[in-house]
Amino acid sequence: MAEYLKDDALDFLREAEDDLRNGRYNLAMFHLEQALQLALKYKLFQLNEAVALSLLR
Repeated sequence: MAEYLKDDALDFLREAEDDLRNGRYNLAMFHLEQALQLALKYKLFQLNEAVALSLLR
């Protein structure tokens, strides 16, 4: 359901890797931070969904 968060996180991670290869370290850190935030939101969404489903059983 929140796959877009995972996809966007991976896109930002690829951007960070590209930035590192090209010496754009400040942008690499920015893109890495965005990737980590989105990945965390994705995992929290998964955990919240699992808890909600277990309560319905």
